[in-house]
Amino acid sequence: METHGHLDAILDTLGKQLVGKAYAVARFADQEQATLPIERALAEQSTLLILDNLESILPPPYLQTERPAALDEDASRELAAILKLCKWLNGKGNTRLIYTSREALPAPFANQANRRELHRLATEDAVRLIERILDRAVDNGADAGSAAELAEREEIERLVDAVQSHAQTLALLAPSLREQGVVDKTRTHLVALMAELERRFPGNREQSLFAGVELSLRRLSPESRERVRVLGVFHGGASLTVLGLMMEWQIADVTTLAEELVQTGLGTMIEYGHIPLNSALCPYLHQRLDPEEQAALTECWRQAMQAYVAFLVQQRSEKTELAATLTLLELPNLFALLEQIQTAGDPAVTIELATHLYSLLQTLGKPRLLDYVGQVRDAAAAALGADWNHAAFQAQRTRIEQQLAGGQLQETLADAQKLLQCARAAGVEVYAEADYNLAMAYDLLAQVLGKTGSPDAALPLLDGA
Repeated sequence: METHGHLDAILDTLGKQLVGKAYAVARFADQEQATLPIERALAEQSTLLILDNLESILPPPYLQTERPAALDEDASRELAAILKLCKWLNGKGNTRLIYTSREALPAPFANQANRRELHRLATEDAVRLIERILDRAVDNGADAGSAAELAEREEIERLVDAVQSHAQTLALLAPSLREQGVVDKTRTHLVALMAELERRFPGNREQSLFAGVELSLRRLSPESRERVRVLGVFHGGASLTVLGLMMEWQIADVTTLAEELVQTGLGTMIEYGHIPLNSALCPYLHQRLDPEEQAALTECWRQAMQAYVAFLVQQRSEKTELAATLTLLELPNLFALLEQIQTAGDPAVTIELATHLYSLLQTLGKPRLLDYVGQVRDAAAAALGADWNHAAFQAQRTRIEQQLAGGQLQETLADAQKLLQCARAAGVEVYAEADYNLAMAYDLLAQVLGKTGSPDAALPLLDGA
């Protein structure tokens, strides 16, 4: 419909498909005469008509609540004529219609019983799609595979999360996946890869992920078109809380932007204050930001995301299910934040964030992500040197917890005893968190003793904590 946005063009296309290549609307005295051969063809055979991208002829969502006078009069008449034709076609013979649209259709076509919303692929389907692209499909009944295969699957799942399981994105990235053979490299270079697709196929709706995004952006209200630019520093989705905190916007402004993104197909249903975005939206907006604006927005995003991580850690002890759900929804942003903080080169800040992420991921069944967070933490701890402070304590504590979860009981016991010795040696007045660290060291050693069959020895440590 984006290239056949008026009645004559639709009739001409349908006529050529149903009647024959010689059909042309121009050969008939009027549109009513032009529909007769199409009507006869529909009466002779059961036909399914598909009208694709119907949003191209609908008024932008932000105008639908305004009076009709706000619309261009000619466009309004053309839309009415096209919808009248659709209603007429659906009543001919055994004809049925399918409309695809990023936006809700007007009456009488907006019947909820006939509406099917297409969201992201199921994760398992998206993973198998990539495995087939790489020619590494694994039989469902087969063994899970080697450690290397498990690691690669984790990387595939991270790629799937990064593009919100969007089938077209995964399919268009296939050449890059085949050439590089390294899924993680593809994930970390998504922006560059999508920009390369646009250079190779400028404006091509079938090959360019950006072409459809631009068409949808034009359907946002002027205020939302200006605000949406900030999403260029997000990854895959956005927390409305982070967005408001980052830009100091009113709740109404954030909500309006989110609703328009959903209405135009650039986002999907908002849950838990999080909106999953079209997989190409953030990369497209990212490459449109000039370097100074990009740097300023990235810094604001980083600060807001760090505050959000602290909020999630707090919620983990108060509303466990909420924290777990939000953590899973925000994985692309959380790991992008970790990479940025690590690159900035402040070991203490890196350890703090890695510690928070480790606590959030512990019970979510993401062992490879936990391993990655542990590697980042250990690298930052090595950069600290021999200095003993809160960051060094946190790095050692979470490493011991990781060992304990992995069943390395003897190593864990020795390391937990050593950690308590270090905490005691530091005293409680050397730095602000020293007393907290001493309490946590007592508690951790008590946990280890409990796991190793020495509960009596653990009880005094709990009193100490």
